[in-house]
Amino acid sequence: MNKLNFEDAPPKDRLYQVLLEEVSAYDYLNEILRDKQQAIVKNDLKKIEYLNGIEQMLITKASHLTQYRSTLLTEYFLNKNVREDESTLGNIIGELPEEERASWERLNNRLMKISHQIKRTNYENVRLIDVSLSHIRSLITMFLPRDEEGKHIYTDAGIEDSSIGTKNILDCNA
Repeated sequence: MNKLNFEDAPPKDRLYQVLLEEVSAYDYLNEILRDKQQAIVKNDLKKIEYLNGIEQMLITKASHLTQYRSTLLTEYFLNKNVREDESTLGNIIGELPEEERASWERLNNRLMKISHQIKRTNYENVRLIDVSLSHIRSLITMFLPRDEEGKHIYTDAGIEDSSIGTKNILDCNA
């Protein structure tokens, strides 16, 4: 569908097209997040940086599509005297003819499923990074000299943490 026909189409048709684009953007975002997860595991910093750029671009695109979807929902229900909090995709699906309803429900289910997958992958990536940073902090603490000036451990906020007792492996009299 070209841009001119798309803008002239009824709100319901535009909404369906936006949902298709949204699912496509989220599918690609999930793929990028999975690739990023592999890069995190392999400690491939250049690939992580590259994938972060693509991720940000896709998040921006998905955000715009979501805003446009919200606008289309409001426009669709504008002439039907429906309150804004009731102008949901589920309400549109509920009033569709049976032959159209199945494709809309599949699309809605795909959107919900991919949304759940993205949340799960993001959670896994955050945990991978947290575990890696915790491991690195433990290594730093273990090998930090006890008596030298200028050797400090900092918290995530960049504040010196003097409460960490060093456990220099070289001081264990082994």
